[in-house]
Amino acid sequence: MQDECEASCGVCKPPTTATTPTAKPKSTKTPTATKPTAAAKPTPKPKPAKAAPAPKPPPPDPSCTDLDPSCAAWAASGECTKNPGFMFQSCALSCGSCDRGSRCAWNVSNTEPLGVPANSHHTFLERAESLGMRPVVRSTDPLVLVLDEFLDAEETEALRAHAAGLRYAPSEILQKKVNSASERMDYRRSAHRDSQTTFCGDDCYRHMSTQRMLKKARALTTMGDAHTEIQLLKYEVGQYYRTHHDYLGGSDKMMAGPRALTILIYLSDEGLEGGETEFPELNLRVAPKAGRAVLWPQVLDAEPLAKDVRTRHQSLPVTAGEKYAINLWYYHRSFYEARVKGCLG
Repeated sequence: MQDECEASCGVCKPPTTATTPTAKPKSTKTPTATKPTAAAKPTPKPKPAKAAPAPKPPPPDPSCTDLDPSCAAWAASGECTKNPGFMFQSCALSCGSCDRGSRCAWNVSNTEPLGVPANSHHTFLERAESLGMRPVVRSTDPLVLVLDEFLDAEETEALRAHAAGLRYAPSEILQKKVNSASERMDYRRSAHRDSQTTFCGDDCYRHMSTQRMLKKARALTTMGDAHTEIQLLKYEVGQYYRTHHDYLGGSDKMMAGPRALTILIYLSDEGLEGGETEFPELNLRVAPKAGRAVLWPQVLDAEPLAKDVRTRHQSLPVTAGEKYAINLWYYHRSFYEARVKGCLG
């Protein structure tokens, strides 16, 4: 009983308390934070050297101006790029094209042959004869040729019809500004000239009648179309152009050089009275006749950049009918390049 019923017999032994080993408590001491090693200070970048002050722009050229009050608006809309031939000349200030003197200068290092080389004037007569243009020599020195068969009747009528459909404006002449210190020249109306003109643009150049005329002119002059400036003329009763020269002053220093050669072509004669082309220094006159051309150089044969003053000429007043004509002006170098770069005049 005492073994089996210790609790009822009152013989229970006190329990022995088992001691459970206790894990070593973790230290409650807050670890001391380790100070980070101080980072090395970055080496300061060297200060950039102070830039030299930009040179002040030169004062604006007082002769560089806009000729139209709309120039600034046109330039803002991109016209200086789209239409440089007009804009660079008429809106030089707005387009920043005041560097015309250097940009448009004659390139003396260019070895390209001149359009009309020295001592070559006699070759125009030789080619006119070989082409069947029936040349008549009206002056040998300076050379003045009259070509009665330059255009046939069909070619003449096609050109006259084309010319009649163009828009003409009162003629102007190139002259220096009044009361101006600048040497810049501008086209303006003058009592020296009373007629109507228009210049041949790209569409006019491409017209079939113009191309047929230029083909004949190329054969006669051996110069390509890029050398050619085309002006169409209309004279009514009483209109005229007093004595002048086709050589533009100072053009020997410009990109295209001077006008070296003129071919004047008459497109009408029916009912026309007056309107002759007169060369006062040579004491000769040429009457207008449809299809007829007159050829003369603007420069000396021995000095092809120098003006020949003897070929000054005039258009006498028309006394009846209408006079239609075309000027073909040939430059020593590319007139087309000079036109699109605004380097004319």
